[in-house]
Amino acid sequence: VEFCALVKEGVPLDKLDKAMKNFGMPVGPATLIDEVGVDVASKVATYLASADLGVRMTGGDLSLMTNMVDKGWLGRKSKQG
Repeated sequence: VEFCALVKEGVPLDKLDKAMKNFGMPVGPATLIDEVGVDVASKVATYLASADLGVRMTGGDLSLMTNMVDKGWLGRKSKQG
């Protein structure tokens, strides 16, 4: 959810990935979404946004991923996205 908000604000995908790897994550969010599929990531993000997890999971616009799924841009598995 936060990832979509940052992308829509214009933060480059490689910067987001690098920041998360520097934080200690094995891969960044863009790489992870590409690997598991935008469709899977969209379902997870939608679930997290509707769960009662506080302000961290609100405010992001998930339409970015929804639009990609609608166009068939699913990441590596579709070779687009």
